[in-house]
Amino acid sequence: NWKTIFLGLALITAVSPLLTFCWQQILEVLHIPFEQEQGLLQLVKGADKAAFCKLFLLTVAAVPLAEELMFRRCLYGLLLKSGAPAAFVGTAVIFSAAHGFLPGVPGLFFIGMVFQIVNNTTRNLWCSVICHALHNAIVITLAALTA
Repeated sequence: NWKTIFLGLALITAVSPLLTFCWQQILEVLHIPFEQEQGLLQLVKGADKAAFCKLFLLTVAAVPLAEELMFRRCLYGLLLKSGAPAAFVGTAVIFSAAHGFLPGVPGLFFIGMVFQIVNNTTRNLWCSVICHALHNAIVITLAALTA
């Protein structure tokens, strides 16, 4: 299971930023305005140590558990009635849209697919929760370091 978690994390880390970068270039060429950073990352960069610790715990513990329960367990289960491919793609589409960050849509779609693959491969929701938590920890830490 750890192998699947770290393989998923490696895929997300390698592919998602590339997808986001390419999509941002398309948005710029089309003159579609967008925020450069997700609101959460803006909060992290402006946070003092106490606020950062709270944001980090929320983003690395509570959010992955809540989102994985909602998307992998509930939504995927509901959409599975339409077939596995529709559930797989539909869950990833809704996951990316739910984050409300236009430049991140393709990267978040890919991340949603990877989390679903981790969940389906291991048949263990905790594996996708851990993968999600590790990804969030990396993103939050990098945002704080570049503030």
